[in-house]
Amino acid sequence: MSIKGNNSSGLITVPAGDITILNNNTTTRWSISSINLHEFGATGDTIELFKSADAVSAAGERIDKIVLAADETKPSLFAPFNLAPGQFLLANGLVGALVNVEALYIAYTDDS
Repeated sequence: MSIKGNNSSGLITVPAGDITILNNNTTTRWSISSINLHEFGATGDTIELFKSADAVSAAGERIDKIVLAADETKPSLFAPFNLAPGQFLLANGLVGALVNVEALYIAYTDDS
């Protein structure tokens, strides 16, 4: 078994529409350990996070809904959770292009 932690999605700006934060395109599971969001547009926004079998949030399960005030930073309260092989972590903004998101995850390989 191999465990690799502190993997990052990188910093992703959330539009007013679906965007992929992570795509588990491996054959092993990932455990999402944290998701942090920062509003930088000085107006606030609402971000929804989804776990889905494809890159469309309407087909997925809502993980969290985070309301951010101007210049506010918040974590998602519902991490950790697993992202199975083939699943996506998606974000969708109400206004869009005002919030950066970063997800950290642990990748488990072999028989883990």
